[in-house]
Amino acid sequence: MLASLDTLVRNLNNSLPRLKDKQEAFCPVHKWHQFMPGMDSDAVNPEIMLEHLGRLTKKGVYPYELVKKVEELFCITFLPTREEFASRLRGKQISKEEHYRV
Repeated sequence: MLASLDTLVRNLNNSLPRLKDKQEAFCPVHKWHQFMPGMDSDAVNPEIMLEHLGRLTKKGVYPYELVKKVEELFCITFLPTREEFASRLRGKQISKEEHYRV
């Protein structure tokens, strides 16, 4: 498989124009996050539902340079700064939008 996870999810999301289609395609994610405001199946505001699905179906970011072992991740009690998400591999830090989603 040559496409990245981010590309695959973006393509799937873009190919589903209706909210109902997105809910069906991402059913496991949708069901698992029903406790979130706006994610329950009885929600009346489709914009909130789309916003939450948008957050849940995007590839996340990970502070690779800050955390060397998974165990260390559980010791972090604060949101790392954008600079702490910088990657030597990518040669840049995450965007403000990516940091907001963290």
